[in-house]
Amino acid sequence: MATNDTINIAANFCDEDGRLMACAAKGDDTAFEELVDRCQDGVIQYFKMLCRDSHIAEDLAQEAFIKLYTSRNRYRRTAKFKTFFYRIAYHTWVDYGRRHRATLVSLTEVSELTAPQVKEPLFEQDTLLSAEILDAVVRLPEKQKQVLLLHLLDDFTHADIAKTLSIPRGTVKSRMHHALQSLRSTLKTDEHHET
Repeated sequence: MATNDTINIAANFCDEDGRLMACAAKGDDTAFEELVDRCQDGVIQYFKMLCRDSHIAEDLAQEAFIKLYTSRNRYRRTAKFKTFFYRIAYHTWVDYGRRHRATLVSLTEVSELTAPQVKEPLFEQDTLLSAEILDAVVRLPEKQKQVLLLHLLDDFTHADIAKTLSIPRGTVKSRMHHALQSLRSTLKTDEHHET
């Protein structure tokens, strides 16, 4: 389990998830419950990295799973499950943003004031993202943050991200490039202020 200062970004998706979703699409509720158990930690982390609030993240994850269940008949095994699911999660986040713009602004302001100041390595055993990096990611513009989180959370390819967000692959590359530039700049500035 990840601590408050780190986020586990280990890849959780595999062929088994697609098989379970295909079974759920045929009416197997036990398969869907197993799928939820397998995927809930990852999607909660995704939402938490977007809003920095555990309760909201859990509510959004639950909403995403409800949407997944109601759209289970549209899933085709030829599609990657993680792309299908994170497309639903992304639209859940967008819908939440439309309903709660003022809340999102205040959450961003609070996260900047209360961001952890712990210094840790960028990756610890290839699964943990440092609090410093996490704080820099949270401060990115929304579109850049989305592409970077999808890449970090489950090693999405540019093609996967393009399908998930319904944008051209070139746009994904551009946003990723700008996100990484912003991160480098932010981290250099923070490092400079400490010396």
